[in-house]
Amino acid sequence: MEIKTTCPLGSQCETAKDGYIERCAWYTEVEGISSNNGEEIKESRCAMAWLPLLQIETTAKTIGVNEAICSAREENIKRQDMGLNLQIQAMTQPQPQKQLKDIN
Repeated sequence: MEIKTTCPLGSQCETAKDGYIERCAWYTEVEGISSNNGEEIKESRCAMAWLPLLQIETTAKTIGVNEAICSAREENIKRQDMGLNLQIQAMTQPQPQKQLKDIN
């Protein structure tokens, strides 16, 4: 059985009429690299049809950014702990007493 995709809004993306092309305002061309196979794409579809793909791509990018932020945060905490430990060591070590000379 053949599957036929139709517009839920009852429209067509492009229609030739009286010597011109009538195009829906939501008919959008997207250019980029496919996250599925790494191939370059340049394709036109209804903006509503692009939404699921764009949401998946946005989620993947957000996860990557979140992981980078967590990694940077953990590194920052390690460095702060190292600095704090150095300060504690410096404060708890006895300081040598300096001998004052009498100038008289």
